[in-house]
Amino acid sequence: MSSSSEKDLALDIDVERLITVTEGGSLAETARGFSVSGLSERLRQEQKRADARNAILIKIMVSLSQIFRQAGSGNLNQALNAAQILETQLANAFQMPEKAPSILIRLRGRTLPGQGKTTARHDFVICFGQLVVDLALIQFMATRDDKALDLESQFVSAAQALAANSINTLRVELLDPDGDRGRVMSRSLEALCRYARSRGVEQGTCDDQGQACLPLIHGPDNETDANLSILAAVNRLNQRAMEAIVSKVLPLWINAPGNSSLGACVTLFDAVFTFEKLRQQLARPAVEINNLRWLITTRADEALTGSKASMARVASKALGSDSPKTARTLVCLYDTDYGKIDGYQLVERIKLFSDLLDGLEKHALPEERDALLGHLFTVLRDSLEHVPDIVFDDLATPPGSMESRNSKGEVIKRPVDERLWEMVVFFRKRSITRSKIKAMLTQDIYLDEMDYEVLGEDFGFSEHQAKRLVNILVTCFDKQGHFLRPLFEKNLAAFAAHEKIFEFLWHYLKEHLHKSERVAFLNSLQLLIDKLKNPRNAIRVLLNDFAFDPNVVQFFDRNGLMLVNLLMRKYSKELHQTTETTPEEVLLVKEGLDEERVLYARQIMDEERERFFGKVRTVRLELKKTLDPYAVEWTMPASFMFTLEREVFMLFALVGGVVGVAALRSGLREYGNPNSEIWAMAARANALGQALGTLQIIIRGIKRVGERSDIVALSELEATKTDFYRLHSSIEHREQVRQVLKWARNP
Repeated sequence: MSSSSEKDLALDIDVERLITVTEGGSLAETARGFSVSGLSERLRQEQKRADARNAILIKIMVSLSQIFRQAGSGNLNQALNAAQILETQLANAFQMPEKAPSILIRLRGRTLPGQGKTTARHDFVICFGQLVVDLALIQFMATRDDKALDLESQFVSAAQALAANSINTLRVELLDPDGDRGRVMSRSLEALCRYARSRGVEQGTCDDQGQACLPLIHGPDNETDANLSILAAVNRLNQRAMEAIVSKVLPLWINAPGNSSLGACVTLFDAVFTFEKLRQQLARPAVEINNLRWLITTRADEALTGSKASMARVASKALGSDSPKTARTLVCLYDTDYGKIDGYQLVERIKLFSDLLDGLEKHALPEERDALLGHLFTVLRDSLEHVPDIVFDDLATPPGSMESRNSKGEVIKRPVDERLWEMVVFFRKRSITRSKIKAMLTQDIYLDEMDYEVLGEDFGFSEHQAKRLVNILVTCFDKQGHFLRPLFEKNLAAFAAHEKIFEFLWHYLKEHLHKSERVAFLNSLQLLIDKLKNPRNAIRVLLNDFAFDPNVVQFFDRNGLMLVNLLMRKYSKELHQTTETTPEEVLLVKEGLDEERVLYARQIMDEERERFFGKVRTVRLELKKTLDPYAVEWTMPASFMFTLEREVFMLFALVGGVVGVAALRSGLREYGNPNSEIWAMAARANALGQALGTLQIIIRGIKRVGERSDIVALSELEATKTDFYRLHSSIEHREQVRQVLKWARNP
């Protein structure tokens, strides 16, 4: 952002300090005053910069809510003033480094633990590219800056205003103020104000003022359509002209086959823009209200399937077009957060889907009913695959109902559709069977017919094949539970025939191997991954596992990251070698990276940036404990912690993204300053060589994925050479320093 833009931001926190990433200034200056917290403090600074950008998004949501508050109560001029402020805020958001095409505010509808059931009505999220801002994140922000408490109250108030105006989704496209479509923003925001005013008149919350009102256009079922009304206003179309367009497009859309671009449109508004002639003649508004499309995707470039579009349309009929329940149901159905929900939230969702099933039975056309039911069951089963087994273990499933409690002890019990109840019960049984298999490696435990039936259904084969797979797995361990690598690798083909086997092996064996056998198991898993048809599943499993608890470091974290780094490449010569760490030569690979996997890993990390930032801080703190000679609590070996942090930075160097670049920058600010605490601690622990190895990974990583300002910072490292030399007097140390800093100089 330019400094002039920063001065225009009406934030309650120091935007210039938090948003602007330092470009220039010496590393010594940026590290001055650097105290005990080291890299942890630098990561906090990166998070504060992100917090400031989050604050911009919250302020935009507040301004949008003010438009509905003021215009809906008859204060059109005040609403127009709010729109002017909003336009400036949107221009600033357009300059944000995320470069997202739009801001989407939508109702998620979760009940917040300990805060009452009514909170589900106000549980909104702001989506901006990979950024997702919700109340929980704002509360995290408040732990870093007390001023965020005011943002929390503003966010809640804005959410309540949107809910009161029956707003489930509100999307604003970010347009270049100086571009060809820049003027569309002003017209769209003015139309939004006048639409909100007209709705207030229609609903009786304010008096009619003819010149202030916007003609309301009606769509299917003769309901007022906000987006068609705003479309007409932006394009200066009178009511008759807009209704003529609707009358032509509507029957074509309704009768379009599901596999066509028109049939995949969720709303009539979207259908209008599938016709090239209309796209050329009509300017698409920058603002959209309650467009069902944004309940099932956040991306404008995602081509929806006919099944998704039909599901949204039928849900709208069954549950109400602007109903909060419709929003909650569709958002939950297609959400990707099932790996993080608890039993309470799971029961809530299954109840929503039960009601949706009932609606499908009543409102879906006969020719599409079976396909939609199949789609619902498939999507739900795929989602339940990601729910941790512990969640199913804690559920109570009396016939026809589900019961659970959340972290606050609040109990929820709901009747659910029998078909969905049976699906959940299956996952409960599978969890029990998995626990048995894990225990079989060290105890005399046997599976019964029910267990094999569950395994057969899970893996999609017969009970006989399930018994064979379990027997093969058990033979890979001796009676004391020791891993037998030759037998495992002999049966790789049998394991690789089942895509789910990697997730099973990783989750249930990673913690239960003897220390001396972990490397053998790790290298065997590498060979297994090489034979899998869908390695993306392994990437998801490993990254989610690493970041699942940001406050804890486990021995398997290093192994998991090494496997992820392996998966980033199209071919790895290390597959058939015994190795505990990722070779540094990997950082030379460019054409050999699998771009699809890299983008997938980047998406996971950026979507879960809070967790990944938190985990990096925890790794840093644990490393310092290992280097502290006065530490009183048990710590992991320093050599392990250095190699773990090495794998972390190696991953960031390969994948990049918001999280990766921020963490590498933070690492450079500490490791690039020879006067920072980490170097004093490493010198005392005789670990300078390992610390220099980490610095080398950081330098090479920044050269791969950093920006121009980062390269400038690298060039300043040469000035620190003398201070690095002073850390140790040996010739070997001086030579290693010279070799490391050479990477910062070379192009």
